[in-house]
Amino acid sequence: MKKVLSLLLVICLSIGMMVGCSTKDADAPEEIKYADEDFMVDLSKALETRWAMNEQDQNSYEEGTDKQKELFSKWTKAELDILQKYEDEKFENSKLKELAIQYINCLKDQEEALKYVTVDYAKFSELWQTAYDSRTQLIAQFKEDYDLKVSEKYQSTLDDLLTNAQLVTEDQTEKSTVEEFIKGIQFTTESDEFGLKTCSAVVENTTGLGFKSLSLTINLLDADGVIIETTYSHVENFAPGSKAKFEFMTDKEFTSTDVNAQFYELDK
Repeated sequence: MKKVLSLLLVICLSIGMMVGCSTKDADAPEEIKYADEDFMVDLSKALETRWAMNEQDQNSYEEGTDKQKELFSKWTKAELDILQKYEDEKFENSKLKELAIQYINCLKDQEEALKYVTVDYAKFSELWQTAYDSRTQLIAQFKEDYDLKVSEKYQSTLDDLLTNAQLVTEDQTEKSTVEEFIKGIQFTTESDEFGLKTCSAVVENTTGLGFKSLSLTINLLDADGVIIETTYSHVENFAPGSKAKFEFMTDKEFTSTDVNAQFYELDK
């Protein structure tokens, strides 16, 4: 009888432990599966898939043809097929998620550009190149901040994209520097007895860049910001640290100016 009671006690304790564990497991929070590592692996896979297609299809199309449209679409779709799912995935690193979505959107921009291949090639080229430049800059960030890796076979291809990213960033920095410099130009006005105004500005080149030539577009604005006239001014051989005089003449009454670069050529 004692053996039977002991056996029943063991069985009851075992059942209690099982119920307790089940209750504990049911109450435990569900473990979140983050996509950070999987995305980086798939990004490498997507790039190499595209590059393999590039190698296979090179020199097999003419610019502005349906064949080019077909191949460029195939390459872009190959990446999207691998990466687009990450739009809806959870990332532990919010910055990486942001960059992932930006990259996917660049691929979509390239897809959108393809509709112009056979009807407006210049527009296609501009849109495609803009998206390509953005892609390379993002790839450079993935490489620098998240250690993007590719196989040895495609290392030189990755290096070419990183070089393009560097050039694009340098161009953007240069453009921003020039625009900020030009926006700071302020003109003073002198009027003659006939009401003709001579407007001039003596400006020091603080950009660190040497200009072979620099042409300005100057919009003359009224009090409401409406353009009442557009005029121009030009200088050449504007070295860093030197000063140049920009000047224009007008008979219009204006309140302010909006100055932009019409054209510039740097001395490199």
